[in-house]
Amino acid sequence: MRAWPVIALAILAGCSTPPAKPPPPVTWHCTRVIDGDTIVAERSDRPGEPEHIRLYGIDAPEHNLPGGPEATAEMRILADGKQINLISHGKDKYGRLLDEVSVDGQDLSQTMLKKGLAVPYYGGKRDSKQVSETVEAGLTHG
Repeated sequence: MRAWPVIALAILAGCSTPPAKPPPPVTWHCTRVIDGDTIVAERSDRPGEPEHIRLYGIDAPEHNLPGGPEATAEMRILADGKQINLISHGKDKYGRLLDEVSVDGQDLSQTMLKKGLAVPYYGGKRDSKQVSETVEAGLTHG
């Protein structure tokens, strides 16, 4: 009688399945730079499904406005072709991911701000021309 609990436990232990392997961590890879505050990236678990990502906390001039080519060129240096890390802030009104983006621990929004290639922006109405003029003035006088 006393052997019964021990035998039952031995049988149950032998029937258990090994734990499933956790899925590999998801990584992101920047495949294209649109301008100084927007990139395109793909998840490692969804190749061929690019996502547009708007950098959280900044606004850079459009590529066709003064300061825009410089901002776009810098973002290419910082992100294009690199593995990126994201912290999500949801989506913007155009359906783009709105994320803090970093490469090797470097926050790209903060880098663009420090270089004078973007201005702080957290949503709401903005004037693209004013953003361009602010960045251009910093490039000219900085």
